[in-house]
Amino acid sequence: PDSDQLVVSVNITGTLPPGGDYQLFCTITEDNILHNGGNGEPIHMQAFRRMFPSTSTGVSVSGTLGTHVYTVDCPLDPIYVYEELRGTVYVRDMNSGVIMQAGTDFLSNIEDATDVDEMASAFGLKGSYPNPFNPKTRIEYALEVDGFASLQIFDPSGRLVRTLHTGDLDAGAHSAEWNGLDDAGHPAASGVYLVRLQSGAQNDMSKVLLAK
Repeated sequence: PDSDQLVVSVNITGTLPPGGDYQLFCTITEDNILHNGGNGEPIHMQAFRRMFPSTSTGVSVSGTLGTHVYTVDCPLDPIYVYEELRGTVYVRDMNSGVIMQAGTDFLSNIEDATDVDEMASAFGLKGSYPNPFNPKTRIEYALEVDGFASLQIFDPSGRLVRTLHTGDLDAGAHSAEWNGLDDAGHPAASGVYLVRLQSGAQNDMSKVLLAK
Protein backbone atom coordinates (compact mmCIF):
# COMPACT_ATOMS: atom_id res chain seq x y z
CA PRO A 1 0.00 0.00 0.00
CA ASP A 2 2.91 2.45 0.56
CA SER A 3 3.93 2.27 -3.11
CA ASP A 4 0.52 1.52 -4.71
CA GLN A 5 2.09 -1.39 -6.59
CA LEU A 6 1.31 -5.05 -7.15
CA VAL A 7 4.30 -7.37 -7.43
CA VAL A 8 3.16 -10.33 -9.52
CA SER A 9 5.00 -13.63 -9.86
CA VAL A 10 4.25 -15.54 -13.09
CA ASN A 11 5.48 -19.13 -13.04
CA ILE A 12 5.96 -20.72 -16.47
CA THR A 13 6.12 -24.46 -15.83
CA GLY A 14 5.84 -25.80 -19.40
CA THR A 15 6.39 -24.81 -22.99
CA LEU A 16 3.79 -22.30 -24.15
CA PRO A 17 2.16 -22.49 -27.59
CA PRO A 18 4.39 -20.79 -30.20
CA GLY A 19 3.37 -17.40 -31.54
CA GLY A 20 1.47 -16.33 -28.44
CA ASP A 21 1.29 -12.73 -27.28
CA TYR A 22 1.17 -13.10 -23.50
CA GLN A 23 0.06 -10.06 -21.50
CA LEU A 24 -0.42 -9.51 -17.77
CA PHE A 25 -3.45 -7.55 -16.51
CA CYS A 26 -4.26 -6.45 -12.96
CA THR A 27 -7.73 -5.43 -11.79
CA ILE A 28 -8.94 -3.94 -8.53
CA THR A 29 -12.45 -4.70 -7.27
CA GLU A 30 -14.23 -3.65 -4.09
CA ASP A 31 -16.71 -5.53 -1.90
CA ASN A 32 -19.73 -4.18 0.02
CA ILE A 33 -20.50 -1.29 -2.32
CA LEU A 34 -23.79 0.28 -1.22
CA HIS A 35 -25.80 1.28 -4.28
CA ASN A 36 -29.39 0.66 -5.39
CA GLY A 37 -28.59 -1.01 -8.69
CA GLY A 38 -30.92 -1.76 -11.55
CA ASN A 39 -31.15 -5.40 -10.44
CA GLY A 40 -32.67 -4.37 -7.10
CA GLU A 41 -29.63 -5.37 -5.06
CA PRO A 42 -28.49 -2.68 -2.56
CA ILE A 43 -25.09 -4.27 -1.80
CA HIS A 44 -22.60 -5.31 -4.48
CA MET A 45 -19.56 -7.59 -4.18
CA GLN A 46 -16.42 -7.40 -6.32
CA ALA A 47 -17.52 -4.20 -8.03
CA PHE A 48 -14.99 -3.27 -10.73
CA ARG A 49 -12.82 -0.30 -9.82
CA ARG A 50 -9.90 -0.13 -12.26
CA MET A 51 -7.66 -2.19 -14.54
CA PHE A 52 -3.90 -1.72 -14.69
CA PRO A 53 -2.09 -0.86 -16.81
CA SER A 54 -4.80 1.27 -18.41
CA THR A 55 -4.15 -0.01 -21.93
CA SER A 56 -5.50 -2.89 -23.97
CA THR A 57 -2.10 -4.58 -24.19
CA GLY A 58 -1.20 -5.09 -20.54
CA VAL A 59 2.37 -5.90 -19.52
CA SER A 60 4.28 -8.22 -21.84
CA VAL A 61 5.10 -11.56 -20.18
CA SER A 62 8.12 -13.67 -21.05
CA GLY A 63 7.23 -17.12 -22.37
CA THR A 64 10.48 -18.71 -21.17
CA LEU A 65 10.46 -21.37 -18.47
CA GLY A 66 10.87 -20.20 -14.89
CA THR A 67 9.47 -17.58 -12.56
CA HIS A 68 9.21 -14.00 -13.80
CA VAL A 69 8.36 -11.12 -11.47
CA TYR A 70 6.57 -7.97 -12.66
CA THR A 71 5.87 -4.75 -10.75
CA VAL A 72 2.68 -2.98 -11.84
CA ASP A 73 1.71 0.51 -10.67
CA CYS A 74 -1.84 0.38 -9.25
CA PRO A 75 -2.63 3.81 -7.75
CA LEU A 76 -5.69 3.60 -5.50
CA ASP A 77 -8.32 6.31 -5.15
CA PRO A 78 -8.74 7.59 -1.56
CA ILE A 79 -12.47 6.82 -1.75
CA TYR A 80 -11.73 3.08 -1.94
CA VAL A 81 -12.03 1.11 1.31
CA TYR A 82 -8.69 -0.73 1.41
CA GLU A 83 -9.90 -3.65 3.52
CA GLU A 84 -12.62 -4.36 0.93
CA LEU A 85 -10.33 -4.35 -2.11
CA ARG A 86 -9.36 -7.45 -4.08
CA GLY A 87 -6.56 -7.75 -6.59
CA THR A 88 -7.16 -10.07 -9.54
CA VAL A 89 -4.28 -10.76 -11.91
CA TYR A 90 -4.27 -12.85 -15.06
CA VAL A 91 -2.11 -13.67 -18.07
CA ARG A 92 -3.92 -13.70 -21.40
CA ASP A 93 -2.81 -14.80 -24.85
CA MET A 94 -3.96 -11.82 -26.87
CA ASN A 95 -4.01 -13.84 -30.09
CA SER A 96 -6.38 -16.57 -28.90
CA GLY A 97 -8.06 -14.81 -25.99
CA VAL A 98 -7.23 -17.74 -23.67
CA ILE A 99 -6.51 -16.94 -20.01
CA MET A 100 -3.31 -18.85 -19.28
CA GLN A 101 -3.00 -18.19 -15.55
CA ALA A 102 -4.89 -16.23 -12.90
CA GLY A 103 -5.02 -15.48 -9.21
CA THR A 104 -7.08 -13.32 -6.80
CA ASP A 105 -7.11 -12.31 -3.15
CA PHE A 106 -7.86 -9.40 -0.84
CA LEU A 107 -5.08 -6.81 -0.94
CA SER A 108 -4.79 -7.01 2.85
CA ASN A 109 -4.05 -10.74 2.57
CA ILE A 110 -1.52 -10.23 -0.22
CA GLU A 111 0.23 -7.59 1.86
CA ASP A 112 0.55 -9.99 4.80
CA ALA A 113 1.54 -13.03 2.74
CA THR A 114 4.07 -11.58 0.28
CA ASP A 115 7.70 -10.67 0.84
CA VAL A 116 7.61 -7.78 -1.61
CA ASP A 117 11.26 -6.81 -1.21
CA GLU A 118 12.45 -10.34 -2.02
CA MET A 119 10.20 -10.64 -5.08
CA ALA A 120 11.02 -7.18 -6.39
CA SER A 121 14.75 -7.96 -6.31
CA ALA A 122 14.40 -11.26 -8.20
CA PHE A 123 16.12 -11.30 -11.59
CA GLY A 124 14.10 -10.26 -14.60
CA LEU A 125 12.32 -7.59 -16.59
CA LYS A 126 9.56 -6.00 -14.50
CA GLY A 127 7.66 -4.17 -17.22
CA SER A 128 7.82 -1.28 -19.67
CA TYR A 129 5.71 1.82 -19.15
CA PRO A 130 3.99 2.98 -21.26
CA ASN A 131 3.58 0.06 -23.65
CA PRO A 132 2.67 0.70 -26.48
CA PHE A 133 4.79 3.85 -26.44
CA ASN A 134 5.67 6.95 -28.42
CA PRO A 135 8.14 8.56 -28.17
CA LYS A 136 9.73 6.82 -25.17
CA THR A 137 9.24 4.03 -22.63
CA ARG A 138 10.84 3.22 -19.29
CA ILE A 139 12.03 -0.37 -18.84
CA GLU A 140 12.22 -1.66 -15.27
CA TYR A 141 14.39 -4.64 -14.36
CA ALA A 142 16.25 -6.21 -11.45
CA LEU A 143 19.34 -8.30 -10.75
CA GLU A 144 19.64 -10.90 -7.99
CA VAL A 145 23.41 -10.49 -7.56
CA ASP A 146 26.09 -7.91 -8.38
CA GLY A 147 27.77 -8.42 -11.72
CA PHE A 148 27.94 -7.74 -15.43
CA ALA A 149 24.60 -7.20 -17.17
CA SER A 150 23.32 -6.07 -20.55
CA LEU A 151 19.99 -4.58 -21.55
CA GLN A 152 19.40 -4.53 -25.30
CA ILE A 153 16.64 -3.95 -27.87
CA PHE A 154 16.24 -6.28 -30.87
CA ASP A 155 13.89 -6.29 -33.83
CA PRO A 156 11.77 -9.43 -34.48
CA SER A 157 14.44 -10.81 -36.85
CA GLY A 158 17.01 -10.77 -34.06
CA ARG A 159 18.97 -7.73 -35.28
CA LEU A 160 20.40 -5.59 -32.49
CA VAL A 161 18.74 -2.16 -32.54
CA ARG A 162 19.89 -0.44 -29.35
CA THR A 163 22.10 -1.21 -26.35
CA LEU A 164 20.67 0.53 -23.29
CA HIS A 165 23.23 -0.79 -20.81
CA THR A 166 26.31 -2.99 -20.76
CA GLY A 167 28.57 -3.21 -17.74
CA ASP A 168 28.62 -3.97 -14.02
CA LEU A 169 25.52 -3.32 -11.90
CA ASP A 170 24.63 -3.82 -8.26
CA ALA A 171 21.92 -6.28 -7.27
CA GLY A 172 18.45 -4.79 -6.98
CA ALA A 173 16.05 -2.71 -9.03
CA HIS A 174 17.12 -0.65 -12.06
CA SER A 175 15.47 1.15 -14.96
CA ALA A 176 16.42 2.46 -18.39
CA GLU A 177 14.67 4.65 -20.92
CA TRP A 178 14.40 3.90 -24.63
CA ASN A 179 13.55 6.88 -26.81
CA GLY A 180 12.83 4.85 -29.95
CA LEU A 181 16.22 5.52 -31.55
CA ASP A 182 18.76 2.92 -32.70
CA ASP A 183 22.45 2.95 -31.75
CA ALA A 184 23.20 5.25 -34.69
CA GLY A 185 20.64 7.80 -33.50
CA HIS A 186 18.09 7.02 -36.21
CA PRO A 187 14.38 6.62 -35.39
CA ALA A 188 13.25 2.99 -35.27
CA ALA A 189 10.27 1.98 -37.38
CA SER A 190 6.88 1.32 -35.82
CA GLY A 191 6.38 -2.25 -34.64
CA VAL A 192 7.16 -4.83 -31.98
CA TYR A 193 10.63 -4.96 -30.47
CA LEU A 194 12.23 -7.43 -28.06
CA VAL A 195 13.86 -6.30 -24.83
CA ARG A 196 16.54 -8.71 -23.59
CA LEU A 197 18.14 -8.64 -20.15
CA GLN A 198 21.20 -10.85 -19.65
CA SER A 199 23.40 -11.37 -16.62
CA GLY A 200 25.65 -14.42 -16.40
CA ALA A 201 23.56 -17.50 -17.17
CA GLN A 202 20.28 -15.64 -16.56
CA ASN A 203 18.19 -14.24 -19.41
CA ASP A 204 14.79 -12.62 -19.64
CA MET A 205 12.92 -11.20 -22.63
CA SER A 206 9.78 -9.14 -23.16
CA LYS A 207 8.06 -7.19 -25.94
CA VAL A 208 7.46 -3.49 -26.44
CA LEU A 209 5.39 -1.86 -29.16
CA LEU A 210 6.56 1.38 -30.78
CA ALA A 211 3.45 3.02 -32.23
CA LYS A 212 3.69 6.10 -34.45
